[in-house]
Amino acid sequence: MEIYTSLQLLNDLKKEVTKIVSLELLSRGILSNERLSIILGQAKSHIAHLFRRIKNDSNYLITSEFLEGYIDNLILKYGKRSFGIIEKIKYYKNLNDPLDNYLDRLKYSHPQLIRDFFKVIDTKDKAYWLGFIYADGSIYRSCEGDDYSRFGITIARKDKILLERFAKAIGFNSKYISLYERKRIKKGVENTYEMVKLEFKSKEFTYYLKQLGIMPKKTFKIQLPDLGSRELNLAFLLGFFDGDGRQGFTSLRSANKKFLEQIKDRYEIPFDIYYDKHNPGAFTLSLGGTLFNEMMLNYENSLPRKRKIFTINKFKTIELTEDLLQNLIWEMPLYVIAREYGLSQSTLSRLVKKYGLKLPPSTYWRDNFFLGKENQKNFKDFFKFFKENSKEELSFYYRSFPFNASSKIRAWVYKAKKIIEDI
Repeated sequence: MEIYTSLQLLNDLKKEVTKIVSLELLSRGILSNERLSIILGQAKSHIAHLFRRIKNDSNYLITSEFLEGYIDNLILKYGKRSFGIIEKIKYYKNLNDPLDNYLDRLKYSHPQLIRDFFKVIDTKDKAYWLGFIYADGSIYRSCEGDDYSRFGITIARKDKILLERFAKAIGFNSKYISLYERKRIKKGVENTYEMVKLEFKSKEFTYYLKQLGIMPKKTFKIQLPDLGSRELNLAFLLGFFDGDGRQGFTSLRSANKKFLEQIKDRYEIPFDIYYDKHNPGAFTLSLGGTLFNEMMLNYENSLPRKRKIFTINKFKTIELTEDLLQNLIWEMPLYVIAREYGLSQSTLSRLVKKYGLKLPPSTYWRDNFFLGKENQKNFKDFFKFFKENSKEELSFYYRSFPFNASSKIRAWVYKAKKIIEDI
């Protein structure tokens, strides 16, 4: 039985087209995937996308619609010189009898896909996924002149569980979730990021997303939607947080400052919007512990690594006045005040700066042995342990008391040594 796979065809395409293109289109004698995609009349990522698909599914077939497009563009650009590779394309098509177009492939590969999933946002699940798409989803086109009907989400591979949940919700066949590496140069150093991607083409699916405010190149165009109830709106906000929120904090980030301002106004958030020092060109807004906890408790099936319930003090954050804060900064470290009042430490630092308050010197808490209320082992226990192991390095005590911050362990060691010296 004759076999001519999609991988063989792509390799032959690169090899044969390389022979007929001008040298200026080659890089060190090699034809790039991007350049080949353009020669074949497709989007720059087309060939790389096919290689990823074939890697995940060795039986993957290129549709007749694409194959005919390859032939038309090769004849247009290279005439008779392209007949050799065109014969290979025709051979592949006759041997494999691929589906006619991408719509047929969608029905074949994803028979359970719910194309009208976002027609009505009437559940927290739908609201959550819409918020996630607002943060990380995209609508784009397959090639120049095509309509914007391709949908995709790309996130870090560590959060693959989220794409798997989304795939299950919309009936997408999860075996077509693709893995790849993204390379970016930052400050002159090339960094590699492991990514995971879900994408497909559907006019109906993208139509309803467009009705809900998702559009091509959406970053600076999106507006905060009102889904009709606080529960749905909070689920939406959580979805957006799982896409663009900072783990371990209550802060959202976005390059669209107006979008954050709409969130601030709707939920009457007392905190200001600032430039995000971790992401140049972006802004950040702290939701505060109270709203964040309500958001978490409203919808439980969100990204596990970002789920957290903050301890909220009986005082409201808005009551953290200048006079009160002036007294507090001499009673406990900033990280403790932040936790007690449901703030991020960076937000609290900005309040201190805004009020022009003077903080205790850096050695103040070490000299005063602040140990914190939440320690699982008190100093008396530690001191007994220290006397028996007084010649060990600091790292030894870190390992012995891993549930406490290293700064607290250092304070304990300092105090213990001083007590022994005074005996």
